[in-house]
Amino acid sequence: MWEFRKEEQRKWYWKEIDEMGQLLQRSASYFKERIDCVAHAMHHGYVHPRQRALARLRVNPRQGRAYSQGSSFDSGAAYAYDQSAAANARERGGRPGTG
Repeated sequence: MWEFRKEEQRKWYWKEIDEMGQLLQRSASYFKERIDCVAHAMHHGYVHPRQRALARLRVNPRQGRAYSQGSSFDSGAAYAYDQSAAANARERGGRPGTG
């Protein structure tokens, strides 16, 4: 478990403790802003709860795109385009950069 604390002089520090309350690691320096303290902790293995939640999500790379399932995209038209592009390349003799 990670804790972010502010000492008497209003400087932030972090520490990681285990379930038994034993100190595992602690920041060697103090920080004026909490965000700097969190960034330093991340460098030492802290994972923000939002990052953990995002890592658990299974992202569908096609979700929300024009060609996702159930969209109005005509895959037949794309196939026809691919075929015409291939025919044009054959007519050029397969020379790159002549189109």
